[in-house]
Amino acid sequence: MLEKIPKLIHQIYWDFSDGGKNPCKEFNFYHEVIKRLHPEFSIKIWDYDSIKILVESCLSASEYTCFLQLPNVIKVDFARLLILREHGGIYLDMDIYLRKSLNSIVHNFSAVLFAVDNDECCNAAMGCSKNHPFFKKLLIKARQKLRDIVEHCNVNTNCTKEEFYWYVMYAFGPKFLTVVVKETYECGNLPILPLHMFDVTGGNIRINVNETIDTNLVIFPPQSLLGFEDNLKGYIYGCHVPQKTWLLKHNST
Repeated sequence: MLEKIPKLIHQIYWDFSDGGKNPCKEFNFYHEVIKRLHPEFSIKIWDYDSIKILVESCLSASEYTCFLQLPNVIKVDFARLLILREHGGIYLDMDIYLRKSLNSIVHNFSAVLFAVDNDECCNAAMGCSKNHPFFKKLLIKARQKLRDIVEHCNVNTNCTKEEFYWYVMYAFGPKFLTVVVKETYECGNLPILPLHMFDVTGGNIRINVNETIDTNLVIFPPQSLLGFEDNLKGYIYGCHVPQKTWLLKHNST
């Protein structure tokens, strides 16, 4: 039987110019909310230096060279998969705004994904136990694609932002994740939580980053997610407030 997701939360931040040393005010606010909601969790923000150390230790020399040549946003998408395989835990993008604890999820599942819609999974929030079979398969497939992605990016240096956006989605992003899910979903224990449990699109939500964080007002979820379709209809853990600032530097490495 697979182990449950450990109480670890991983986030990645670097703004592609300062190495991830100075998250913006909004990201600091979201991160502080996560810490207040999860006092019993270990929480880590990975910067570029720590990611390079991890990648170099896990990949071959030629694969590591390919990784260093990837556009930064594709590096981040690859790194989150490697972090989860190596350490387990929950990965959250820096622009995730949580309002509920994720304790029930780690208590009940060995791996979990969230749906963007009926046909696609999200890579902004996901989790697994260490060396979970599905995330091991993700890494195998991702490593097989490294060289091809580098060659494509080197050839298409003048692509439009729209072209680059879709390439990111299919490289190691949500489209890549969804393809592998559809190949393996029937073979493993891989719950995909429905859209009503996590608003990964953010909608038109606007967050007041000067809001006072009062954990006494936070409504924690029930201790079990068994039968969640009936018990948690309409239940929202939080939302993704995507900024897509990486498109401003869409060809940076």
